[in-house]
Amino acid sequence: MHRLLQRQIKRSLGRDFDISSLDENIQTLLKNISSGYDNYDKDKKLLEHILEINSSELNNANKMIKDKNLQTLSLLAQYKDAIDNTLIVSKTDISGTISYVNQNFCDISGYSEDELISKSHSIIHNPKEDSEIFSNMWKTILNKQVWHGSFSNIKKDGSLYYVNSTISPILDIKGDIVEFISLLQDVTQRTLLEQKSLLATKRLQQIMDSQESIVIISNDKGIAEVNHKFYDLTGFSNLEAFKEKHTCICELFINKDGYLSKSTQGYRWTDPLFENNNSVHKALIKNTIGEKLVFDVTATTIELDDGQYILTTFSDITSIEKMREKSEQAEKAKTQFLANMSHELRTPLNAIIGFSQILQRNKDLEEKPKSYIDKINNSGNKLLQLINSILDFSKIESGEVELEAIEFNLYETLISVITQVEVIAKDKGLDLHLNYPDDVSHTFIGDSLRISQVLINLLSNAVKFTDQGSINLYVKQLRDNRYQFRVQDTGIGLSDAQKEKLFKPFSQADSSTSRIYGGTGLGLSISKELIELMDGSIWIESEVGKGTSFIFEIELKDIELCEV
Repeated sequence: MHRLLQRQIKRSLGRDFDISSLDENIQTLLKNISSGYDNYDKDKKLLEHILEINSSELNNANKMIKDKNLQTLSLLAQYKDAIDNTLIVSKTDISGTISYVNQNFCDISGYSEDELISKSHSIIHNPKEDSEIFSNMWKTILNKQVWHGSFSNIKKDGSLYYVNSTISPILDIKGDIVEFISLLQDVTQRTLLEQKSLLATKRLQQIMDSQESIVIISNDKGIAEVNHKFYDLTGFSNLEAFKEKHTCICELFINKDGYLSKSTQGYRWTDPLFENNNSVHKALIKNTIGEKLVFDVTATTIELDDGQYILTTFSDITSIEKMREKSEQAEKAKTQFLANMSHELRTPLNAIIGFSQILQRNKDLEEKPKSYIDKINNSGNKLLQLINSILDFSKIESGEVELEAIEFNLYETLISVITQVEVIAKDKGLDLHLNYPDDVSHTFIGDSLRISQVLINLLSNAVKFTDQGSINLYVKQLRDNRYQFRVQDTGIGLSDAQKEKLFKPFSQADSSTSRIYGGTGLGLSISKELIELMDGSIWIESEVGKGTSFIFEIELKDIELCEV
């Protein structure tokens, strides 16, 4: 016999009580209960093991994502260093006042950083330059466009130097210009410039080759440049060899729902990349050895001397996708397992509850055995409620809960809810009231079962935490199709710290709550999820010692208004 059941029997009947003296039916019942306890322990251990495996897999996935983010931050820093080491960089506010210069700017202009910061950028402008250049520049960048041009500047010592310039407006999240960044290229000494350009190109190629597959595409000429990772993916030794067999990288794509597809007439495979930059775009590609690989694809438009190009990056996320799919499969398996287990557990529980109810109707039972049977029945019902809550939580977590949209009578639904909770309220001497205004309709379209589930949970909680006074359920129409429900009690109340924990799964106000009042902490979490599925919201108003109000608002379609 299960140890917990033995302790309960000894505590209730005495340490020396001989179980064999009990009626044979009761002994059989106790054996079934013991078996139920054993199965529950096994199921609990198995569930804990599955949760531990899932947590480990999620932690590994999070670590991979974190490592990739750190690598990205490092690369961004290298990009900045590469730009600072290669170009003459300055920043100004929207009026042209200098806010930043790099060392190259100071070296070529002859001014120190202190002499340039907070000065107008015109401090280095050559007054003999055509004013139309700067007029066109301001017109372009104030229209939030990138400006390219060439002109001469004056050094501190009065001598001239010449630059090719790219000035870009920097926008905030609202799309407003906050500053301008100027990237200048010194063309005064052509030979030195070529050497620096060669070095910059080499550095850029090293950076590109250290990344995932990079493909630079021209709208007119197709693929213009790739890095070495691209050759590793495709198996070609150079770009010319690739172009002999393919005109577009999209020809390597495997068309599948949810992934980027090959270009067709009137459609380019890059179109989705620019239509929604916030979405994750993936491509499914078969590599040289026949493996199907998944890539995260990003794209940006860049301006080069001979025109506009699209720079695309293909990041191999195959291992992450496999882990995600494995996690999803594990989640589905967990949900199915819980569904199966709930069925398996319900079968013996229903038998226990059913037999205990049959025994309760036996008028010949003495008071003491009858109280034991009552306890068995109550325990069985509580365990059944727990199993139902865990199954509901699992379904919500996996997104398998679907709401009904059927016609129902809200007033009759609330009366039914009140009737179900009224029994336990009367046992505690509490008054339970429904306040349903005359101006609120009765017939609606919605999911009455889920509304009842939420309200029964809230009202049962109110009864549980209220020792004297009353509990009220208020209904209120806020506006068309928006209704508010308030469950108000005169119970123990909650502190601000306790209120923060209430809607979290497996969490209660504090550790003593479960010991004193029981419960798993799932009810309010499930209620919150159900209300949000109904496009609603829930919150709490409470003060220690002065009672609690749970308020939620949902959308309900009024049948009477629809018919009118």
